[in-house]
Amino acid sequence: MRLHRPPRFQGARINIAPLIDVVFLLIIFSMTITQFKRAEFEKLELPRATQGRDLPDAAVRLTVNVGHDGRIVMDGREWSPAGLDAMLAEHARRHGGASIDVLLRGDRRVDWHAVREVMSACGRQGIGRVRLAVADAPADTAP
Repeated sequence: MRLHRPPRFQGARINIAPLIDVVFLLIIFSMTITQFKRAEFEKLELPRATQGRDLPDAAVRLTVNVGHDGRIVMDGREWSPAGLDAMLAEHARRHGGASIDVLLRGDRRVDWHAVREVMSACGRQGIGRVRLAVADAPADTAP
């Protein structure tokens, strides 16, 4: 009795199922990161400036938003001044205050006292690199 052998395949086979899995995971990762970045920035009317600099790269950057009503928002959560102080202390303990950059986004209509509170909290925790976010001034008001 003669047994039937299947013919040998002479070409290369590529299984694309793992490739599809990897591409799908990359898409999910990029969508998640985009959502986190969007939650970092509140809708604020920033003060205008004719000059400014881009932020340098930092190992740890915290974005603190101060709304027109004085609310302090960071990472999508509202913080009291005492809560913000404790959270900054935790970051300073974990990363060292000198290696943390804080981007302070204060609404142009907010009382300066609320912005000063955030700056004071950073100073108390040894965070010396606090930068204020500004918007470009319209071209007709530039000197």
